[in-house]
Amino acid sequence: MITNINMGICEYKSFVPEKVEQFLALLQDPEIQSFLKLFVENTLATSDLRILKRLSKVESMLGLSDFDNEKPSIPKRLERLEEMELMEMRTSAIDAAQIPDMPETVTDIRTDFLVKHLEENKDIPKIQNEGFELPYINTCEFKIFINNILPEKLRPKSLKNLRKIKKDCFENAVLRYGNKGVTINKSKHRNRELRLVMSKVIPNCKAGVGVTG
Repeated sequence: MITNINMGICEYKSFVPEKVEQFLALLQDPEIQSFLKLFVENTLATSDLRILKRLSKVESMLGLSDFDNEKPSIPKRLERLEEMELMEMRTSAIDAAQIPDMPETVTDIRTDFLVKHLEENKDIPKIQNEGFELPYINTCEFKIFINNILPEKLRPKSLKNLRKIKKDCFENAVLRYGNKGVTINKSKHRNRELRLVMSKVIPNCKAGVGVTG
């Protein structure tokens, strides 16, 4: 390709400056051509425009990633694009179904922090249920959450109404995160206290263990 360009320009040699002639002569040198090839390849690979990544994505979308095979027909390309669009729509729908409504009250905000604590804190107690561990929050753990985990601005001024705050947050958690497996149950102890349970199971090495606690 470089040779063709050189030949084309040289047809109008009388208009070509001397320095350009020298440059075109250098382009005929195999070492110069090899260096320029590496330079261009490196520029494409390191460009902030991410040219190669964009080309790769376009190739994948159009089914052109394998140049040794026959090029897919236009209908096949359209079919692939439709499949990808449907898959993206399904993924978006699933994600949207798992996102609770925007919090509107202090109880909503406290509930969001509480469920996050239930999901992410590995130190909270767990119910043994048929070989699985289900994390839960009881009164004791809820008090720890209120006093230490919940942001200070959201903490109640007094713990006199802790039972009501717990009841409101637990019920609200089921409403907002029931689709993620958040439920309420009662312990088997004498006081039968309410517990907020995450039914998203965690495999336990001891299979076959019944519900305890």
